[in-house]
Amino acid sequence: MIKDNKGFQTVVLNSVAIQDHIVKTFQLIPSDETVRKPKKKVNKKIPYKFDSIRPKKNEAKKEYVIDRLEDYRNHSLAEKLGIFETKINRKLSETDWENQKKLSLKRNIFSEPCPICKEPYTPNRLEVILACSHVFHKTCVQSFFKLSNKVCCPMCRTQNNEMRVVFEGTKQTIIRSAIRIQSVWRGFIARKKYNQFLALNPPINQNIRRKYFCKKLLVLSNSITETYSKHCSDVDYLLDSVAKSIANCKSIFENVRLNESSQIDWNNIKIKANEIANHCSICLTKLKKGNNTLLSCSHLFHTACLNSYEFYCENIELVCPICRSSYLKNEVNNELSEINKLDVCF
Repeated sequence: MIKDNKGFQTVVLNSVAIQDHIVKTFQLIPSDETVRKPKKKVNKKIPYKFDSIRPKKNEAKKEYVIDRLEDYRNHSLAEKLGIFETKINRKLSETDWENQKKLSLKRNIFSEPCPICKEPYTPNRLEVILACSHVFHKTCVQSFFKLSNKVCCPMCRTQNNEMRVVFEGTKQTIIRSAIRIQSVWRGFIARKKYNQFLALNPPINQNIRRKYFCKKLLVLSNSITETYSKHCSDVDYLLDSVAKSIANCKSIFENVRLNESSQIDWNNIKIKANEIANHCSICLTKLKKGNNTLLSCSHLFHTACLNSYEFYCENIELVCPICRSSYLKNEVNNELSEINKLDVCF
Protein backbone atom coordinates (compact mmCIF):
# COMPACT_ATOMS: atom_id res chain seq x y z
CA MET A 1 0.00 0.00 0.00
CA ILE A 2 2.82 2.36 0.79
CA LYS A 3 4.36 1.79 -2.63
CA ASP A 4 1.05 2.33 -4.32
CA ASN A 5 0.59 5.60 -2.42
CA LYS A 6 4.04 6.81 -3.53
CA GLY A 7 3.28 5.95 -7.15
CA PHE A 8 -0.07 7.71 -6.94
CA GLN A 9 1.60 10.80 -5.48
CA THR A 10 4.16 10.76 -8.30
CA VAL A 11 1.44 10.53 -10.96
CA VAL A 12 -0.52 13.37 -9.36
CA LEU A 13 2.62 15.53 -9.09
CA ASN A 14 3.53 14.89 -12.73
CA SER A 15 0.01 15.67 -13.94
CA VAL A 16 -0.05 18.92 -11.98
CA ALA A 17 3.39 19.81 -13.33
CA ILE A 18 2.28 19.11 -16.92
CA GLN A 19 -0.86 21.22 -16.48
CA ASP A 20 1.17 24.05 -15.01
CA HIS A 21 3.63 23.84 -17.91
CA ILE A 22 0.82 23.95 -20.51
CA VAL A 23 -0.88 26.90 -18.79
CA LYS A 24 2.35 28.93 -18.62
CA THR A 25 3.42 28.01 -22.15
CA PHE A 26 0.16 28.95 -23.86
CA GLN A 27 -0.80 31.69 -21.33
CA LEU A 28 -4.26 30.20 -20.75
CA ILE A 29 -4.83 32.19 -17.54
CA PRO A 30 -3.43 35.60 -16.53
CA SER A 31 -0.16 35.47 -14.70
CA ASP A 32 0.26 36.52 -11.10
CA GLU A 33 1.78 39.83 -12.22
CA THR A 34 -1.53 40.96 -13.80
CA VAL A 35 -3.51 40.37 -10.58
CA ARG A 36 -3.83 43.48 -8.48
CA LYS A 37 -1.73 43.26 -5.34
CA PRO A 38 -1.02 45.67 -2.50
CA LYS A 39 1.93 47.94 -3.10
CA LYS A 40 5.28 46.67 -1.93
CA LYS A 41 8.73 48.09 -1.86
CA VAL A 42 10.16 48.25 -5.36
CA ASN A 43 13.06 45.90 -5.87
CA LYS A 44 15.68 47.83 -7.76
CA LYS A 45 17.40 44.65 -8.91
CA ILE A 46 16.67 43.77 -12.53
CA PRO A 47 15.03 40.32 -12.77
CA TYR A 48 17.16 39.49 -15.80
CA LYS A 49 20.89 39.98 -15.52
CA PHE A 50 22.96 40.15 -18.66
CA ASP A 51 26.56 39.09 -18.97
CA SER A 52 28.06 40.73 -22.00
CA ILE A 53 31.41 40.03 -23.54
CA ARG A 54 32.18 43.70 -24.05
CA PRO A 55 34.68 44.67 -26.72
CA LYS A 56 37.81 46.69 -26.07
CA LYS A 57 38.09 50.32 -27.08
CA ASN A 58 40.03 49.53 -30.24
CA GLU A 59 37.46 46.90 -31.17
CA ALA A 60 34.36 49.01 -30.61
CA LYS A 61 32.75 48.05 -33.92
CA LYS A 62 33.04 44.29 -33.48
CA GLU A 63 29.93 42.25 -32.90
CA TYR A 64 29.51 40.41 -29.62
CA VAL A 65 26.92 38.19 -27.93
CA ILE A 66 25.00 39.10 -24.77
CA ASP A 67 24.07 36.02 -22.65
CA ARG A 68 21.23 36.04 -20.15
CA LEU A 69 21.90 34.28 -16.85
CA GLU A 70 19.29 31.57 -16.43
CA ASP A 71 17.09 31.94 -13.38
CA TYR A 72 16.02 28.47 -12.22
CA ARG A 73 12.98 29.92 -10.46
CA ASN A 74 11.48 31.02 -13.80
CA HIS A 75 11.22 27.41 -15.05
CA SER A 76 7.94 25.58 -14.80
CA LEU A 77 7.54 22.66 -12.42
CA ALA A 78 7.64 20.18 -15.30
CA GLU A 79 10.97 21.60 -16.47
CA LYS A 80 12.36 21.39 -12.95
CA LEU A 81 11.28 17.73 -12.69
CA GLY A 82 12.83 16.96 -16.09
CA ILE A 83 9.52 16.07 -17.79
CA PHE A 84 10.07 18.77 -20.43
CA GLU A 85 13.33 20.17 -21.68
CA THR A 86 13.93 23.86 -21.37
CA LYS A 87 13.65 25.58 -24.73
CA ILE A 88 16.16 28.30 -24.06
CA ASN A 89 19.21 26.27 -23.19
CA ARG A 90 20.56 25.95 -26.74
CA LYS A 91 23.09 28.64 -27.74
CA LEU A 92 23.67 29.74 -31.31
CA SER A 93 27.02 29.32 -32.99
CA GLU A 94 28.79 31.98 -35.05
CA THR A 95 27.45 30.40 -38.25
CA ASP A 96 23.91 30.50 -36.93
CA TRP A 97 24.25 34.20 -36.10
CA GLU A 98 25.58 34.91 -39.61
CA ASN A 99 22.62 33.09 -41.12
CA GLN A 100 20.18 35.04 -38.98
CA LYS A 101 21.84 38.33 -39.96
CA LYS A 102 21.67 37.41 -43.65
CA LEU A 103 17.98 36.60 -43.22
CA SER A 104 17.42 40.03 -41.63
CA LEU A 105 19.31 41.72 -44.47
CA LYS A 106 17.20 39.85 -47.00
CA ARG A 107 14.03 41.11 -45.32
CA ASN A 108 15.39 44.71 -45.14
CA ILE A 109 14.81 44.76 -41.38
CA PHE A 110 17.85 46.98 -40.75
CA SER A 111 16.48 49.72 -43.03
CA GLU A 112 13.28 49.95 -40.97
CA PRO A 113 13.00 51.65 -37.55
CA CYS A 114 12.94 49.79 -34.25
CA PRO A 115 9.51 48.11 -33.86
CA ILE A 116 9.31 49.18 -30.18
CA CYS A 117 10.27 52.87 -30.20
CA LYS A 118 9.83 53.51 -33.96
CA GLU A 119 13.15 55.36 -34.18
CA PRO A 120 15.98 54.63 -36.64
CA TYR A 121 19.17 52.88 -35.63
CA THR A 122 21.90 55.42 -34.85
CA PRO A 123 25.52 55.13 -33.65
CA ASN A 124 24.68 56.41 -30.15
CA ARG A 125 22.24 53.53 -29.46
CA LEU A 126 23.26 49.87 -29.73
CA GLU A 127 21.11 47.52 -31.77
CA VAL A 128 20.73 43.79 -31.18
CA ILE A 129 19.52 40.85 -33.23
CA LEU A 130 17.67 37.99 -31.54
CA ALA A 131 17.82 34.30 -32.39
CA CYS A 132 14.62 34.72 -34.44
CA SER A 133 16.35 37.32 -36.73
CA HIS A 134 14.31 40.29 -35.41
CA VAL A 135 16.25 43.48 -34.67
CA PHE A 136 15.63 46.02 -31.86
CA HIS A 137 17.44 48.63 -29.85
CA LYS A 138 19.26 47.05 -26.96
CA THR A 139 17.65 49.31 -24.34
CA CYS A 140 14.19 48.78 -25.86
CA VAL A 141 14.31 44.99 -25.82
CA GLN A 142 15.80 44.88 -22.32
CA SER A 143 13.01 47.15 -21.07
CA PHE A 144 10.51 44.81 -22.70
CA PHE A 145 12.06 41.81 -20.90
CA LYS A 146 11.95 43.66 -17.61
CA LEU A 147 8.34 44.86 -17.87
CA SER A 148 6.87 41.66 -19.32
CA ASN A 149 8.93 39.38 -17.03
CA LYS A 150 9.48 37.10 -20.03
CA VAL A 151 12.50 36.52 -22.23
CA CYS A 152 10.85 36.29 -25.63
CA CYS A 153 10.86 38.21 -28.89
CA PRO A 154 8.41 41.15 -28.84
CA MET A 155 7.40 40.34 -32.44
CA CYS A 156 7.05 36.55 -32.70
CA ARG A 157 7.15 35.60 -28.97
CA THR A 158 10.01 33.15 -29.55
CA GLN A 159 11.98 32.45 -26.36
CA ASN A 160 15.56 33.75 -26.47
CA ASN A 161 18.32 33.48 -23.94
CA GLU A 162 20.91 35.50 -25.83
CA MET A 163 21.18 38.32 -28.31
CA ARG A 164 23.95 39.72 -30.49
CA VAL A 165 25.01 43.33 -30.90
CA VAL A 166 25.23 44.25 -34.59
CA PHE A 167 25.92 47.46 -36.51
CA GLU A 168 24.20 46.89 -39.86
CA GLY A 169 21.31 49.26 -39.04
CA THR A 170 23.74 52.03 -38.07
CA LYS A 171 25.69 51.53 -41.30
CA GLN A 172 22.55 51.79 -43.41
CA THR A 173 21.45 54.91 -41.51
CA ILE A 174 24.83 56.54 -42.15
CA ILE A 175 24.65 55.60 -45.84
CA ARG A 176 21.11 57.01 -46.19
CA SER A 177 22.15 60.23 -44.43
CA ALA A 178 25.21 60.62 -46.66
CA ILE A 179 23.11 60.02 -49.80
CA ARG A 180 20.55 62.61 -48.67
CA ILE A 181 23.25 65.21 -47.92
CA GLN A 182 24.95 64.58 -51.26
CA SER A 183 21.66 64.79 -53.17
CA VAL A 184 20.77 68.11 -51.52
CA TRP A 185 24.21 69.55 -52.24
CA ARG A 186 24.27 68.33 -55.85
CA GLY A 187 20.77 69.70 -56.42
CA PHE A 188 21.86 73.09 -55.05
CA ILE A 189 24.92 73.19 -57.33
CA ALA A 190 22.88 72.10 -60.38
CA ARG A 191 20.19 74.75 -59.77
CA LYS A 192 22.82 77.43 -59.26
CA LYS A 193 24.60 76.57 -62.53
CA TYR A 194 21.29 76.37 -64.38
CA ASN A 195 20.24 79.83 -63.16
CA GLN A 196 23.63 81.25 -64.20
CA PHE A 197 23.24 79.68 -67.62
CA LEU A 198 19.71 81.13 -68.02
CA ALA A 199 20.95 84.59 -67.00
CA LEU A 200 23.54 84.51 -69.82
CA ASN A 201 21.33 82.64 -72.32
CA PRO A 202 17.63 83.50 -71.94
CA PRO A 203 15.14 81.12 -73.59
CA ILE A 204 14.37 81.72 -77.26
CA ASN A 205 10.88 80.26 -77.32
CA GLN A 206 8.31 83.00 -76.71
CA ASN A 207 6.18 81.14 -74.15
CA ILE A 208 9.18 79.81 -72.20
CA ARG A 209 10.79 83.26 -72.36
CA ARG A 210 7.64 84.86 -70.94
CA LYS A 211 7.51 82.33 -68.08
CA TYR A 212 11.21 82.88 -67.34
CA PHE A 213 10.91 86.66 -67.05
CA CYS A 214 7.68 86.32 -65.02
CA LYS A 215 9.50 84.14 -62.51
CA LYS A 216 12.40 86.57 -62.43
CA LEU A 217 10.04 89.49 -61.84
CA LEU A 218 8.27 87.54 -59.11
CA VAL A 219 11.57 86.87 -57.33
CA LEU A 220 12.48 90.55 -57.58
CA SER A 221 9.11 91.69 -56.22
CA ASN A 222 9.35 89.22 -53.34
CA SER A 223 12.79 90.51 -52.42
CA ILE A 224 11.52 94.10 -52.50
CA THR A 225 8.55 93.16 -50.32
CA GLU A 226 10.81 91.44 -47.79
CA THR A 227 13.13 94.45 -47.70
CA TYR A 228 10.17 96.78 -47.20
CA SER A 229 8.76 94.64 -44.38
CA LYS A 230 12.16 94.70 -42.65
CA HIS A 231 12.54 98.49 -42.84
CA CYS A 232 8.84 99.31 -42.38
CA SER A 233 9.12 99.50 -38.61
CA ASP A 234 12.17 101.80 -38.86
CA VAL A 235 10.33 104.11 -41.25
CA ASP A 236 7.29 104.22 -38.99
CA TYR A 237 9.49 105.12 -36.04
CA LEU A 238 11.16 107.86 -38.09
CA LEU A 239 7.80 109.32 -39.18
CA ASP A 240 6.53 109.28 -35.61
CA SER A 241 9.61 111.14 -34.41
CA VAL A 242 9.21 113.71 -37.22
CA ALA A 243 5.55 114.24 -36.31
CA LYS A 244 6.49 114.74 -32.65
CA SER A 245 9.21 117.23 -33.56
CA ILE A 246 6.77 119.19 -35.78
CA ALA A 247 4.24 119.31 -32.95
CA ASN A 248 6.94 120.59 -30.59
CA CYS A 249 7.96 123.28 -33.10
CA LYS A 250 4.35 124.39 -33.48
CA SER A 251 3.94 124.68 -29.73
CA ILE A 252 7.15 126.72 -29.54
CA PHE A 253 5.96 129.10 -32.29
CA GLU A 254 2.60 129.47 -30.57
CA ASN A 255 4.36 130.44 -27.36
CA VAL A 256 6.46 132.96 -29.27
CA ARG A 257 3.34 134.45 -30.85
CA LEU A 258 1.64 134.72 -27.48
CA ASN A 259 4.68 136.53 -26.12
CA GLU A 260 4.64 138.91 -29.08
CA SER A 261 0.91 139.50 -28.74
CA SER A 262 1.38 140.45 -25.09
CA GLN A 263 3.89 143.13 -26.19
CA ILE A 264 1.58 144.62 -28.83
CA ASP A 265 -0.36 147.77 -27.89
CA TRP A 266 -3.87 146.65 -28.80
CA ASN A 267 -5.41 149.93 -27.59
CA ASN A 268 -3.64 151.94 -30.30
CA ILE A 269 -4.61 149.28 -32.87
CA LYS A 270 -8.27 149.60 -31.82
CA ILE A 271 -8.10 153.36 -32.22
CA LYS A 272 -6.61 152.91 -35.68
CA ALA A 273 -9.28 150.34 -36.54
CA ASN A 274 -11.88 152.91 -35.47
CA GLU A 275 -10.69 155.07 -38.33
CA ILE A 276 -10.56 152.27 -40.94
CA ALA A 277 -13.05 149.47 -40.13
CA ASN A 278 -16.53 149.58 -41.67
CA HIS A 279 -17.32 146.08 -42.86
CA CYS A 280 -15.81 142.58 -42.99
CA SER A 281 -13.64 142.33 -46.10
CA ILE A 282 -14.23 138.55 -46.35
CA CYS A 283 -18.03 138.32 -46.29
CA LEU A 284 -18.58 142.03 -47.30
CA THR A 285 -21.17 142.61 -44.56
CA LYS A 286 -21.26 145.24 -41.86
CA LEU A 287 -19.52 144.63 -38.59
CA LYS A 288 -21.87 144.40 -35.62
CA LYS A 289 -21.45 143.85 -31.95
CA GLY A 290 -20.57 140.21 -31.48
CA ASN A 291 -17.77 137.80 -32.34
CA ASN A 292 -15.16 139.93 -34.13
CA THR A 293 -11.40 139.47 -34.43
CA LEU A 294 -8.87 142.30 -34.60
CA LEU A 295 -5.54 141.69 -36.35
CA SER A 296 -2.22 143.26 -35.44
CA CYS A 297 -2.32 145.14 -38.74
CA SER A 298 -5.49 146.94 -37.49
CA HIS A 299 -7.90 145.13 -39.83
CA LEU A 300 -11.14 143.81 -38.39
CA PHE A 301 -13.09 140.69 -39.48
CA HIS A 302 -15.84 138.40 -38.32
CA THR A 303 -14.33 135.61 -36.21
CA ALA A 304 -16.14 132.91 -38.22
CA CYS A 305 -14.97 134.42 -41.53
CA LEU A 306 -11.36 134.60 -40.36
CA ASN A 307 -11.47 131.01 -39.09
CA SER A 308 -12.76 129.80 -42.46
CA TYR A 309 -10.02 131.75 -44.23
CA GLU A 310 -7.34 130.18 -42.01
CA PHE A 311 -8.85 126.71 -42.55
CA TYR A 312 -8.56 126.96 -46.35
CA CYS A 313 -5.01 128.35 -46.02
CA GLU A 314 -3.85 125.59 -43.69
CA ASN A 315 -0.67 124.64 -45.61
CA ILE A 316 0.22 128.24 -46.53
CA GLU A 317 1.76 130.91 -44.34
CA LEU A 318 -1.08 132.99 -42.91
CA VAL A 319 -1.22 136.60 -44.06
CA CYS A 320 -3.83 139.28 -43.75
CA PRO A 321 -6.48 139.05 -46.50
CA ILE A 322 -6.19 142.81 -47.14
CA CYS A 323 -2.56 143.90 -46.65
CA ARG A 324 -0.92 140.46 -47.06
CA SER A 325 1.26 140.85 -43.97
CA SER A 326 1.71 138.31 -41.21
CA TYR A 327 -0.44 139.00 -38.23
CA LEU A 328 -1.44 138.23 -34.70
CA LYS A 329 -5.10 138.22 -33.79
CA ASN A 330 -7.15 139.19 -30.78
CA GLU A 331 -10.85 138.63 -30.25
CA VAL A 332 -12.74 141.81 -29.36
CA ASN A 333 -16.29 140.82 -28.52
CA ASN A 334 -17.50 143.49 -26.08
CA GLU A 335 -14.63 145.94 -26.41
CA LEU A 336 -15.98 147.55 -29.62
CA SER A 337 -19.08 148.99 -28.00
CA GLU A 338 -17.81 152.53 -28.46
CA ILE A 339 -17.11 151.85 -32.13
CA ASN A 340 -20.51 150.29 -32.73
CA LYS A 341 -22.33 153.23 -31.02
CA LEU A 342 -21.54 155.37 -34.05
CA ASP A 343 -23.14 152.75 -36.34
CA VAL A 344 -19.66 151.71 -37.47
CA CYS A 345 -19.20 154.85 -39.57
CA PHE A 346 -15.49 154.58 -40.01
